[in-house]
Amino acid sequence: MLQTKGIGVDLLHLPRLTRLLTKRPSYAHRFARRILTKSEYRQFLKSTSTTTTTMTGLGMVKWLGVRWAAKEAAFKAFGTRRGGLVWGDVEVGYYDSGQPFLWLFKGCGGGEGLEIAEGVVERRRGGLSISHDGEYLVAMAMI
Repeated sequence: MLQTKGIGVDLLHLPRLTRLLTKRPSYAHRFARRILTKSEYRQFLKSTSTTTTTMTGLGMVKWLGVRWAAKEAAFKAFGTRRGGLVWGDVEVGYYDSGQPFLWLFKGCGGGEGLEIAEGVVERRRGGLSISHDGEYLVAMAMI
């Protein structure tokens, strides 16, 4: 039987994140570097650097918002001390079916993403559900 450590939920008001990301032209990239794993950040850079990108404006805000809310929900599932997790220890992934899940890299701290680095203590999947409607995005994580 699968043992559940906790459940966490985060609700994000997208206009609030939009205001934060548009403070200064470089802030979106600083924010992304802070909250994304190395693998997610490479994906972000690739998506924002092409001329045919869909990762502009609201698309970029939703993409970053999903990761922010999912990671916040994971932190809440671990409790007040986050289980020692940092931003780079949690990565949003998707099954082929499109269903989201979380990669948890406990002990990594550097956010190596799917490239497992030497010294990773634990890597496991967590459950994730994401929904958005209008100006709101919600994520629920089960660890």
